[in-house]
Amino acid sequence: MNWRNHEWLERYPHIFSFHAAHLSIAECGAALSLALYYGEHGELPTSDAELARIVGVSVKEFRKLAGDRMRRWGLMRTVKETIIPLMYGEEVP
Repeated sequence: MNWRNHEWLERYPHIFSFHAAHLSIAECGAALSLALYYGEHGELPTSDAELARIVGVSVKEFRKLAGDRMRRWGLMRTVKETIIPLMYGEEVP
């Protein structure tokens, strides 16, 4: 795993911006925090409490931010299906 892939983001911020364009600023920050956490730990937690801690918000705020997890372009789906594969070349289950 290429977990120190922060250089990717520094070189290609426009690619991140393109794939996160549908997210709000708060969702972009959360997506980036989760992607960087994944890079360091190799997985994302499944509980909202742990995800909220990573993002730095309350569970209630995180649930509001994440919205419907099954929404086509929701926060978690964007992180797992687009941002992490772009940054690390890996698919997240």
